[in-house]
Amino acid sequence: MILTFEQIRSVTSGAVSLEQAEDGIHFYKCTKRQIEAWYKRGHSLGVRAETTTGVCLDFHTDATELCFSVAGGDGFEVMVNGLLRTRLKAGGPASFRVSLEDVIERGEHGAREEGTPGAERRVTVCFPCHSKGILVSAELVGATFVRPHEYDRSILMIGDSITQGWASQYDCLSYAARVRKFFNASCTVQGVGGGTFAPDTFDRIPTEPDIVTVAYGTNDFDLVPDMDTHRENVRTYLGLVKEAYGDRPVFVITPLWRGRLEGRKMGSFGDCCEVIRREAEALSLIVVDGFSLVPPIEAFYTDGWLHPNDDGFSVYAENLIMEMERVLRRA
Repeated sequence: MILTFEQIRSVTSGAVSLEQAEDGIHFYKCTKRQIEAWYKRGHSLGVRAETTTGVCLDFHTDATELCFSVAGGDGFEVMVNGLLRTRLKAGGPASFRVSLEDVIERGEHGAREEGTPGAERRVTVCFPCHSKGILVSAELVGATFVRPHEYDRSILMIGDSITQGWASQYDCLSYAARVRKFFNASCTVQGVGGGTFAPDTFDRIPTEPDIVTVAYGTNDFDLVPDMDTHRENVRTYLGLVKEAYGDRPVFVITPLWRGRLEGRKMGSFGDCCEVIRREAEALSLIVVDGFSLVPPIEAFYTDGWLHPNDDGFSVYAENLIMEMERVLRRA
């Protein structure tokens, strides 16, 4: 079964739009307006806004193999029944073939339900978080059906490089991906490395998320010249979020611990975080203390001071999920 563009669209999660181009299908996590705004702020920011963070093909099928070709993107991860099966590097045009059957042949009297041809499997193809994945074609070998996965809720996750999954060894182990898996949610992950509370980059997405998370601040501490400007940026940005999504849970995650605090123009890092907390509370948004999510221990960070590694992302997700569940149970 060779998937049509419409079939691919139907099984796509995490993209606000798809576009059929000469070189293949392009997937976008940000709206056109957002991408243009990020490019105006800096070329590298625009490039990161076009990466396929959080985009995935997520479906059920009885196929025995998945074959797909890409025109670009590096690090496609394939999961079978929720378990990572393989990570495929491209970097340019490439074709892949992935078996969807059991990795280990089971004994004659063992249960073979998952490995038997014809058994239904959930297949998730996670697109690259740090480059732009472009899909040329996809084929399900031996398939008699393909059905989009059904989610329990939808989440919009806005943030900087940490939300983008920066420095995670596997994209499917970032905190955003772990939250998505736990809540069985379709997640639009608008993580942009280097991003700040920049009001011009906000735009309401075409779909209506049930939950929203916002996680900026550590780059603001580096880049914003003074506390008054920081306060105004936070107030304006969160005001736009409130206006668009204020009738549902909006979690504002203050910055995580960081190990480099010297030489910043705006003042102390603690004051930077406090401004975010106060502005969020003034709008009746839900504040999550970033210092409570990842330990202030260098071993939990890839660079030792800012970006969580896979262990750090595991703790981040676990603690964030507990906080989200606590709030959602009360709703």
